[in-house]
Amino acid sequence: MPEIRRELHKRMTDFGEDPGGRLHARFVFDPGFVGFEGHFPERKILPGVCQVMCIKELLEEWKKLGVHLKELVSARYLLPVSPGDECVVTAWDIRNSEGEYLLKAGLSRGGEKVSEFRMRVAFDGARTGENG
Repeated sequence: MPEIRRELHKRMTDFGEDPGGRLHARFVFDPGFVGFEGHFPERKILPGVCQVMCIKELLEEWKKLGVHLKELVSARYLLPVSPGDECVVTAWDIRNSEGEYLLKAGLSRGGEKVSEFRMRVAFDGARTGENG
């Protein structure tokens, strides 16, 4: 997993936060991205776990702290992400509740929803490559 995390972090660009608190960043998944290995070799698609990891990267960039996924409340996959696709990862409705955050997040490609999530996360100490 640390290799995938490093690769995801290298692919994140255009991180930002709008005035309403909505976080966003772009990711481009070239054909050599390690996350495609072994996931349908005849038609590579980005695994759902990599999509969740993109959201974690976005949150870690925002807080400059490690993120632990406490609960994946819901996940909905609508479209596949293929090699060469550029996705926008967004997180919104981020609410702090007793040290844990409940939020909504998703990926889109070309203005179309790829996936939607509701999750509970917690932030810990300084960001490191070891947080899972």
